[in-house]
Amino acid sequence: MIRSEKGFTLIESLVALVVISISMLALASLLIGNMKSTTQSERKIDYSGLAQSAMNNMVALVKANGTGYTQASAQTALTSQMANVTDLYSAIVTLNPTPTVQGTTAINVQFSWMIRGDTKTLTLRSAVVTE
Repeated sequence: MIRSEKGFTLIESLVALVVISISMLALASLLIGNMKSTTQSERKIDYSGLAQSAMNNMVALVKANGTGYTQASAQTALTSQMANVTDLYSAIVTLNPTPTVQGTTAINVQFSWMIRGDTKTLTLRSAVVTE
């Protein structure tokens, strides 16, 4: 006696469940990778804005004080400006009053931060006429 049965067997259901699970894991890994990349990009954009703001402040201070503005004064100004940024690893400003072009001061603002054990660095460079 042959019966016509409708529906899925237990093995068919288990195979379908395994295929769906593998597909979901692959999608989850792609989403996690995209989230990490987005976080890194957002962080870099944030620090780019902070570095540009710091550079603008340094340019204004050097223009206002001329050659009398010192490296220590610049670092103190930058440190106080970045006091509320909690995850910044380091913020360094470098003034070079004797660059290749006389009468100018070169300014470097460098930010470093950590993302999952990797140090990321962003450097901005500018020059200001001081004479």
